Amino acid sequence: MPAGLDSGAVLRALADHPDAFPALRGDIAEFARKAMVKQLKDKALTLEALRRLTRACGEEAVATVLDGWEASDLAGLAKKADAHGPHARAGGDKSAGETAAARRHLLDLAAMRAEPSAKVEKAAKEPKAPKPVKEPKDARSKIGGVLQSKVHSGAARPSRARKG
Repeated sequence: MPAGLDSGAVLRALADHPDAFPALRGDIAEFARKAMVKQLKDKALTLEALRRLTRACGEEAVATVLDGWEASDLAGLAKKADAHGPHARAGGDKSAGETAAARRHLLDLAAMRAEPSAKVEKAAKEPKAPKPVKEPKDARSKIGGVLQSKVHSGAARPSRARKG
């Protein structure tokens, strides 16, 4: 049984000697793009991992991949790389200017030209004033007071004993 294929060596050979693999030229480009997209969309991606990927592949490669992304994809990456940043909110209908700004911000983060945004502290709310204490209601009912009737006043009525 043959030993396992050294995929790293084959990939290095593909990169170092593209003339030896002319039939794979288009496949290699597609694989490289898919590999970058998969890594950038990985749920476990962090800012540090994005920066390592950018150092390894180059800023131009990352920029080329991000150029084809929609606003929602960019927002997903921004949530992982800069959770408190201005571009971390998912929004499907962003303008072209906002989408371009999100790409620039992500590239600046990846190239270490920018740092992630700090969490914005919300101002403490003022405590509410205590509610005024209501005075206990009179034992009489409201309707008894309006009608000035003993029947509706809420006062105890004499019991009716049956004569019998």
